[in-house]
Amino acid sequence: MLRRLLILSLLATPVIGLAKATPVQKKKQKIEIKAVKFIGVKHVPIDELKEVLVNKKSSFFGLVSINGKYRPKELKGDAMRIRDVYYQHGYLDAQIGRPQVTVDPATSEATVTYRVREGLPYKVSSVRLVKHRGMDAAVVRKQLKLKSGNIFNVATLREDIRTITTNIGDKGYAFAQVQPRFRKNSRNRTISVAYFVRPGSKAYIHNIRIHGNTKTKESVIRSYITLAPGDRYRLSDLIDAQNELSRSGYFETVSLRPVHTRGNKVDIDVNVKEAKTGSIMGAAGYDSLEGIFVEGSYSEKNMFGTGISASLSASYSKLKKNGTLSFDDPRVAGTMFGLYGGLYRTDTVDDGGKTYGFDKKELGGYLGLRRKINSELSASVDYNYNDVRYSNVDAVKFPTGLKNYIKSSIGFSLTYNNTDNFYTPRKGIYTKARVEYAGLGSGANFAKYLKSSLKFAAYYGLQDQIGYDLILRYKMQGNYIHDLGFTPEAERLHLGGYYNGVRGYRSASIHPAGGGGLMSMVNSIEASIPLSAKNKVRLTAFADYGMIGNTKLNEVVKKSVGAQIEWRSPMGDVNFVLAKAIGAAPGDKTSSFEFTIGKEF
Repeated sequence: MLRRLLILSLLATPVIGLAKATPVQKKKQKIEIKAVKFIGVKHVPIDELKEVLVNKKSSFFGLVSINGKYRPKELKGDAMRIRDVYYQHGYLDAQIGRPQVTVDPATSEATVTYRVREGLPYKVSSVRLVKHRGMDAAVVRKQLKLKSGNIFNVATLREDIRTITTNIGDKGYAFAQVQPRFRKNSRNRTISVAYFVRPGSKAYIHNIRIHGNTKTKESVIRSYITLAPGDRYRLSDLIDAQNELSRSGYFETVSLRPVHTRGNKVDIDVNVKEAKTGSIMGAAGYDSLEGIFVEGSYSEKNMFGTGISASLSASYSKLKKNGTLSFDDPRVAGTMFGLYGGLYRTDTVDDGGKTYGFDKKELGGYLGLRRKINSELSASVDYNYNDVRYSNVDAVKFPTGLKNYIKSSIGFSLTYNNTDNFYTPRKGIYTKARVEYAGLGSGANFAKYLKSSLKFAAYYGLQDQIGYDLILRYKMQGNYIHDLGFTPEAERLHLGGYYNGVRGYRSASIHPAGGGGLMSMVNSIEASIPLSAKNKVRLTAFADYGMIGNTKLNEVVKKSVGAQIEWRSPMGDVNFVLAKAIGAAPGDKTSSFEFTIGKEF
């Protein structure tokens, strides 16, 4: 019986024999969960049990989500999730009673009560791996996390099964099955685990069949798949290809799976659903500094189905004109090399010394070469050129003047990305480390500094744990500039706004006294939930914490909290940001609302 329950837990199917909840009301009406109670819980944190439930009390997110809504069809699943939590703590004798649901007809509020008999936790007495000739048994044993003497944990068991499946799959066994078997000793409260492997036959690739690509060329998709006809099947290569195609941004969904053909041959079926990769964006509004402004851009992430991205943008106001052109070919001629570059021009005109205190013309460009090391890691080198010229500098605001300069720099970057999706990652991390040396060229007007930066983002979706699409995100960005003789003000660091970090403040308005900083760091914590999965609308709550300074990182510290709506609409990506600056000082330039909109096709 225990083996059956554990396997059911692995497959996330309802437990057979769980009593149905009694009907609470015949008349259809909206019922909210007022409280969830547990009787008999002593050793497992109640908050951990509540977290996995679908039927749970409304939270902050529940004001605008399905959280808090009574869903009787999910009661079976909730009981299964509670049992799964107990199995993760080793309580294999835990019994979850019939959920008792009572409804107050006056308020339409429900209370759900669970009676639990916990029992005692079990320890693992032994872990055996039934050896197969095609498996690196010694390597796999070292990788297994369920160890003798540990408290039994069904989540660790699942992870070990994936480890074994991947190892045997990398040896060419496309349809290997791993079956755990258990022997429970109730007297000693121990359990032994044995993994039996049924590998089947070793498989070789016969063909790669691609379906669903109405726009993207087959050659582009095949360039992401390292397996080819005649190769021995490798599960890791299949997983890597699926993850990388999902991160490309060309597709909404990607699926790669082996299909048996004849003998020891398998076909790889690649099924994709194209995403809308083109975007025309426009915005108009009024800014207290620049007055009326208009902005527009065109971008295409998958130009003519080649995988090449290109963008063109322009903005205009009475004080500033800007134009940018860029491109990126991630796989030149289907190779592991990528080429990217861009040009930009910005003209800033002061309004009689009232705003900036200078006029400025800026012209620049960049060109880079990227090399994929593997499906998740890449390295790049790029050259950057920027020519900035000032005029009509206000001597009162800038008593020492502003110096024209040229930035001629070379940059080196290392990027790691194992996230599962380009648009809405639910697992994985993204990190990019970069070092830029500005000092190429001679002359007093050449910028000379060394800048290092680090971007990091981690994503953790809780769909499997709680049956609800809650995504937790942590993001960090840090920068440090080492002055080598001349660091222009325009190259120094500023915080504030959606793109520079610390939402709730105007863009680039946060800096130390006297100008931009030489070191900065922004930390953000976010929790994102679906408002409408069908319409691709999500609500994200966030908290930002930013620091910036010249000699100390915390010379200026700014905090904010807020929420933003993220909508992948038929018109394109729409973002509404509502933010509250925490502890803003007099004179701080705060911004409680930001908005962007685009059109996709």
